[in-house]
Amino acid sequence: MNLNQYATGTAQPGLSVMNLKPIEINVPPLSEQQKIVSEIEKVEVEIRALEAVIAEIPKLKEAILELRKKEGYIRDWERLEENKKGTQYTLRIHLKYLDPKKEKSVISEIKKVSKPGRRVYVPKHKIPYVQKGLGIAILSTDAGIITDHDARKLGKGGELIAYVW
Repeated sequence: MNLNQYATGTAQPGLSVMNLKPIEINVPPLSEQQKIVSEIEKVEVEIRALEAVIAEIPKLKEAILELRKKEGYIRDWERLEENKKGTQYTLRIHLKYLDPKKEKSVISEIKKVSKPGRRVYVPKHKIPYVQKGLGIAILSTDAGIITDHDARKLGKGGELIAYVW
């Protein structure tokens, strides 16, 4: 629809209520409008749920890094605020080395177990030992992000996130 045909004036054409009254605007029936509003509200609920999940991701990463620090796999880590993009920021990880020349890292391998397309859950009696007890398994439980050793001690199973050795 071209509203220019209803505008009046030459220097600065404008629309007036009187000029717009004859225009017929078709709207769906009230029942259909209510269905549309209901669908939009469902989408808004899903968006809020996804935003809550996205907000938890940095906390999960930090909990895993803190666990690796506590277990002696890394020296330290820090959040770099100067590289922040919205809610995302860069994490700097200070690795721990076995030799003074920094040629051999304490971490020889990290294997991700649970993935978005395939979540892996283990009950408390089936928590695996990593490298015959020389490595750790990282689990997400109702007690937080913990190692396999702590999960056995607490009697908790959960999502198996990764192996580190």
